[in-house]
Amino acid sequence: MFLPTTRGAGECTVEKVQLVESFDVLCDIVDELQRHSYLGFDTEFDGFYRYFEKTCLIQVSTPERDIIIDPLAIDDLGPLQGVLEAPSIEKILHACNNDLLALQRDYGFRIRNIFDTAVAWQLLGHKRCGLAHVLHKEFRVEHLKKSRYQRCDWAKRPLKSDQLEYARLDTHYLISLRHRFDRQLSLEGLQYTAEERFRELEALTFEPKKPDPRAYLKIKGARDLDSEGKRVLKALYLFRERSAQRQNRSPFRVMSNQCMVHLATNKPHAPQGLANIHGLPRSFKGQQADGLVALIRRATQR
Repeated sequence: MFLPTTRGAGECTVEKVQLVESFDVLCDIVDELQRHSYLGFDTEFDGFYRYFEKTCLIQVSTPERDIIIDPLAIDDLGPLQGVLEAPSIEKILHACNNDLLALQRDYGFRIRNIFDTAVAWQLLGHKRCGLAHVLHKEFRVEHLKKSRYQRCDWAKRPLKSDQLEYARLDTHYLISLRHRFDRQLSLEGLQYTAEERFRELEALTFEPKKPDPRAYLKIKGARDLDSEGKRVLKALYLFRERSAQRQNRSPFRVMSNQCMVHLATNKPHAPQGLANIHGLPRSFKGQQADGLVALIRRATQR
């Protein structure tokens, strides 16, 4: 599937973006990718919506065009592994920690020969390293990072053309950025330092999160609670974790940190006391109100 693209200042000459949704087409794309020395890579996840995050898009840019791979439509992404691990192909990413760990987690892929444009940008003395900021500074490009698609649900299908345009821009300029930054790193004698940083990124290894029994204390405001309030907050936190896992929803979509701190501070012992908790989902003020109040009551009685 090919979709028209737009052009902007500093942009490579690219006429179309290809959406890859089948194994056979992926194999053809991999054959093409293996002929290049530089490739831009990025990924999109659904962690803003799901407890069990997964990779929902893989974006790739060659010097000539942009490609978006839909991993939710393809059962086997194995052919891509050779490209990602090939030492002869430099993979260019921006702030790639999460991308590297997600590809390991979901597919067992490790990326070799990395150039991280965010690392290079910081080594060159800049503080703000978000891609939208970098693209604006370097190419005067207004990235769609400011749009509603920054936090859209990437697991939903079909994908909209605006979503694909947003995703495409994450890799479209990376090769140009890489060449520009590499020259600047060389002029400032920072290439060796950059290479060390890139090799450190290659060594990152995904490790499943282990339950932290004191994680609730990291919530803003937790340390200010009295001992009874901390027991309530812990009970609410564990309840939220169980609910989020069961529903496969991000924990904050079950109940926000702020709501939990308010509940732990006020410790309502009757459903009526939930009415004034700002941001508390309706279900906890309705059908789940009795259960929530009972949980708080039990925590205060220990």
